[in-house]
Amino acid sequence: MTKMDEKSTTKNGFLQFVGKIPGIMPTATLFYCAIDKETPMMVRFFGLFALFYLAFPVDLIPDVLLIIMGVGALDDIAVIYMAYKFAQSHIKPHHRQQALDLFQITEEDLKASKGQ
Repeated sequence: MTKMDEKSTTKNGFLQFVGKIPGIMPTATLFYCAIDKETPMMVRFFGLFALFYLAFPVDLIPDVLLIIMGVGALDDIAVIYMAYKFAQSHIKPHHRQQALDLFQITEEDLKASKGQ
């Protein structure tokens, strides 16, 4: 195996690992729904706002509290959850497929990682 093949395999393995983290698939699916021109403007706005809030370093509950008390990510999770539920009726199968393709995994991989 060449050095380039090793890097590619490592990258693919990392992406597949990240894709199986709970909450990542809905977040990636929300992203693809929010950037789709066919999604209604209000849904796009709320989805992009939620993703911006997730990435923004200043939070309602500081993320440092995650380390101290285990609660720092609760506001981030709540915002993403609300945005996903708000957009759920506008999420199309191709948004989910784009998220799967991003992490180079299949529905079967996700089910296997959940032990189903």
